[in-house]
Amino acid sequence: TGKKKVEVYSTVNMKATEASYLVSLRIAKAGKLHNIGEKLLLPAAKDMCTVMIGEKAASQLDMVPLSNDTVSRRIVEMAADVKEQLLGSVCQSPCFCPFPTRATDKELFKLLNSFVQDTGLDWGRCCGICSDGARSMT
Repeated sequence: TGKKKVEVYSTVNMKATEASYLVSLRIAKAGKLHNIGEKLLLPAAKDMCTVMIGEKAASQLDMVPLSNDTVSRRIVEMAADVKEQLLGSVCQSPCFCPFPTRATDKELFKLLNSFVQDTGLDWGRCCGICSDGARSMT
C-alpha cells in the first residue's frame, strides 16, 4: 500500500506541474503580470470547483504551483524550449545553402527570398532588419 500511495502522489504531482505550465502559458499569452496566477486565477478556479464539483476537488488545486516566481520560471523555460526547437529546425533545414562566391546584394536577397518562400514565411510580417554594423545592402 505504501508503494501505491507514492505512485498516486507522483501522478498527482505530475498533473499539478502540467497544470502549472498550462496556466503559465495562458498568462504569458495574455501578457499579464505573473502573480495573477496566485492572486486571481487559482482562487477563481477553486471557487468554480467548489460550486460545481465539491470542496475536495477544489482543495486539490492547492497543489498547483502558481506563485509569481514559479510562473516566471515556467515562462522562461518554455521560451528557451521554443528557441531550442526553432534553432534545431533551422540548423536541420535543407533550405540553407552556401553563399555564392560573389555575395552581391542581389544574390543574398535571392537566397533569403527563396528561403522565405520555401518555408511559407510571410514577407509582410517582416518588421525590421538588423545588421552587424557593416554597410547594409538592404
